[in-house]
Amino acid sequence: MAESEARVTANAEQVERSQSSIGFIDRALSFLSSVKLGITLMLLLIFFSILGTIIIQYNVDGFEKYYASLTPAQRQLYHMLGLFDLFHTWWFNALLILFSLNLILVSIDLFPKAWRYVAQPKLRATPGFLRTQPVHRSFRLPHDDGLVDRLTEVMRAFRWRPTVTINGPYTTVFAERGVWNRFVVFIVHIAVLVILAGAFVGSRWGYEGIMPLAPGETANAIRISGAPVLGIPDRMQPLPFTVVCTNIRVDLRDPDGPLAQGNFDNWYTDVKFVKGDDAVEATVYLNHPVDYEGYRFFQASFSPQAGEASDIVVEVGLPQGGQRELTLVRNKPVQVDGLGRITFVKFYSDFGFADGQPRSVGTDYKRPAAELEIVRPDGRRQRTFAFSPEIMTFIRTETNMAEKLQVGGYSFTLKEFTRAPLYHVLQVQYDPGVDAVYFGFVLLCVSLIAVFVFSHERVWAVIEKHEDGQTALHLAGHTNRNPIGFEKKFTSFVEALAPPGEEITSRT
Repeated sequence: MAESEARVTANAEQVERSQSSIGFIDRALSFLSSVKLGITLMLLLIFFSILGTIIIQYNVDGFEKYYASLTPAQRQLYHMLGLFDLFHTWWFNALLILFSLNLILVSIDLFPKAWRYVAQPKLRATPGFLRTQPVHRSFRLPHDDGLVDRLTEVMRAFRWRPTVTINGPYTTVFAERGVWNRFVVFIVHIAVLVILAGAFVGSRWGYEGIMPLAPGETANAIRISGAPVLGIPDRMQPLPFTVVCTNIRVDLRDPDGPLAQGNFDNWYTDVKFVKGDDAVEATVYLNHPVDYEGYRFFQASFSPQAGEASDIVVEVGLPQGGQRELTLVRNKPVQVDGLGRITFVKFYSDFGFADGQPRSVGTDYKRPAAELEIVRPDGRRQRTFAFSPEIMTFIRTETNMAEKLQVGGYSFTLKEFTRAPLYHVLQVQYDPGVDAVYFGFVLLCVSLIAVFVFSHERVWAVIEKHEDGQTALHLAGHTNRNPIGFEKKFTSFVEALAPPGEEITSRT
């Protein structure tokens, strides 16, 4: 007997613990799926996103100056809370995950109700039910001959889809349109989740850095800025391809003015992306980024120093006498009959020698020169130089180098050139979640338009036969959007069915 009582007591305690555990899970799920929590989390995310734009992040230009303007207490507080790298902190990502979980649970909680509402409409209605609707109207008719057909015809004219149901003394004609609108809210949730997922992926696995490029240089990595004041060093991030700079060009407002910010209309970086055997040429210029292999390249800045040229004008001395002028853009070959293919490959703003090799020993265009590569008709490659007229005159009169600069009897003199900075700086951004963010925003905009512009409308018409032979027609309806517009539409619907002389008012 004692063993039986102990067993019963143990079972009761186990059931109580199980119910307590289930109760705790239910309360937790109820809290996580509450609309209040979702709104609170959304407001927090908006607040911290704004805060992350107000507080300059450590990898943004101007951070060191901003950091120096803060008080020691502010520096310590911001650093402790991670506000200098807010979007990568664990607590900001936790808010994103919690908000996403809230949206998922809310959707799971609401979808069955929405599905039942749509899948099981009230097809058998009574006059009492119709009087509970936001708009309703009733009147008597002397007879009901063809009334059902007339009702269905008028409903179709209003683009409602009617269904006729007979229930004892009542005949119900139910109609609706825009039923899909009940599910658009879930598309809104999906769009927000896609945006949040894309943002999380971009924040977790994306990065952004800079790539300085001068003509003829190649790069296969970008420099990601750190923050020395926070002990975060710069780092190099390898790229899965190589970038070759073929030329840099500028549009100057004043061609003779300085290579300064106020004198630029635009600046261009001609590049070639090389991956394996594939090569793609592109031009990056202001407000015109270039995308390649998931990476986006922007114009960021340029060298404050001059010393380069984007294109030149060369006077070619012909073997048989006479001259002709050629305009050569860097690394763009031009065919010259009798000579071959000529390419401008390098520019020297102040020509000189260092360690036995030609170099630019200055950036002030004192002794400008262009190096040319010529591919002869037989395939032979030769290099030569085009100097300014003053230098060429000196070479011809004072040295024996003039013939050595000729190729096949052709001589070359540098007549003009278009100045350019020493290098341009490209901003390189890799964001694997950006496509998802773009898609999510498009989906969000379309779904929000659908939510607020369209609506789900339902109307009922109940035909009630009386013993005196007369017929009562009861009409009612409701909508989930734009009730004022629906009331006007319902009034027109009533007018199409009411007997002559009947005063029409849609009762609410």
